[in-house]
Amino acid sequence: MRCVRWEAKRGMETQTFRPCVTAFDQSSIDPFSSLRSLTTCINIFVPKCKYCVQAGDTLHYINKKFHLNTNWLQLWNSNGMPEIEPDALAPATVIGDPDWIAAGDAVLNLGPVYRIQPGETLHALAALFRTTVKKLLDVNPDLAAAAALPEGAPLCVMPCTDAAYLVP
Repeated sequence: MRCVRWEAKRGMETQTFRPCVTAFDQSSIDPFSSLRSLTTCINIFVPKCKYCVQAGDTLHYINKKFHLNTNWLQLWNSNGMPEIEPDALAPATVIGDPDWIAAGDAVLNLGPVYRIQPGETLHALAALFRTTVKKLLDVNPDLAAAAALPEGAPLCVMPCTDAAYLVP
């Protein structure tokens, strides 16, 4: 028996991956059996603005890892209550005590998710959420600074992370 482990990397958010595994029966009694191998595939969707807690993680460490801001309390506030519309595949874990994070099965919200409206730009969204274009790109590595924003696409937002960005 063999185990497979896969971890999504930054920039893979909002993508779907389809790994397939084939198992062979090398000890089949009937050499003409059509069941000598079996292939199974699964779809793995990588949600946006979520993080799977690893052993030893703290809110302070996660905050620094994603360059969110210097205040880990904002990350805690994003996870202190059940979600209004939880993601069926990755519901966030409610954290009552910031000193305790369950390793292995906890999922954290990195911030709220906003759906991009027609014609919006990164500069306008940075001003709207009182943050910077750099911060938006930091928490949305799947977006390119120069690219047009796709309508309806999810945007991970960390509001009030920096001084307001003023559109010139």
